[in-house]
Amino acid sequence: MMSDNSKVIEIRLSDIILFFRKYFWLFLGAGIMGCVGGYLLSYLYENEYKSTAVILPEYTASASSSLMLGDLAGLAGLMGRNRTEAIRPDLFPDILASYPFLIRVSSEKFTAPDGNKVNLVELLTTPEDSVEMFSDKQTVDDFSIISLSTFQHKFLKNVRSRISVDYGKLTGVINISVELPDPRIAAEVAGFSINYIKEFVTDYRSGKAAANVRQFEELVLSSKKSYHDSELKLNSFRDSNRNFFSNVSRVEEQRLETEFARTKNIYLDMAQKLEAAKLQLEENTPVLKVLDPPVIPYATSK
Repeated sequence: MMSDNSKVIEIRLSDIILFFRKYFWLFLGAGIMGCVGGYLLSYLYENEYKSTAVILPEYTASASSSLMLGDLAGLAGLMGRNRTEAIRPDLFPDILASYPFLIRVSSEKFTAPDGNKVNLVELLTTPEDSVEMFSDKQTVDDFSIISLSTFQHKFLKNVRSRISVDYGKLTGVINISVELPDPRIAAEVAGFSINYIKEFVTDYRSGKAAANVRQFEELVLSSKKSYHDSELKLNSFRDSNRNFFSNVSRVEEQRLETEFARTKNIYLDMAQKLEAAKLQLEENTPVLKVLDPPVIPYATSK
């Protein structure tokens, strides 16, 4: 004999309909209050606009072959890849999440809707906030220590959450998205992010070549001046001693000719090395092709 506790409770469709009929006005009132409350709550937040740019990093044949050989070596248990290519694209999100970039983009002036120039601190804070602008001393290099206030820490965290980078491993393209209350500034920040990545990657890969170019440019200028000075001295001596013949003047002329030939050879050699350094710099400079530039959004993202 079955006990009462073992009885199965059956719920029919008519019971469900009766339940909703009984509490219909309660559900309707709760839904209307939720809609009105959400509508009123939306006025407490600003509209957000998202601008997205798509870039394609450099992929050379040598890089592809090196990557393939490195992967094969990894499968075979051989360590120690020897790659001297540009920064891997999957590290680009870390570049735009670094404090040097966040400080630079927060201090950069962008065009507001009224035509004035504002930075992100002015855009994302209200006049009632205790605004602490970033100073020039906080523009960091490779080995400096960053000192930030509590406000600046929180602000940079907010900026970091508004800039996202997505690297497609299958497609090889990089999507940079920026979400801000102003659509034009969102597009400008996306463009600034692209330029920052270009500068960072170029400096990483061809910094030494660029330093060589600057050094040879200075040497070319100094050697060119010495070359012109020696040429002027030689011609002046010849003009002054045109009708005067002596062993002393002949020896002095030969010395000036030797000095002129020496400075000329140095100048030509430095000029040749400068051109070679420029070619090396051009070869080492990476290429980042912008497939889809930042567009000013017309609709809100949230």
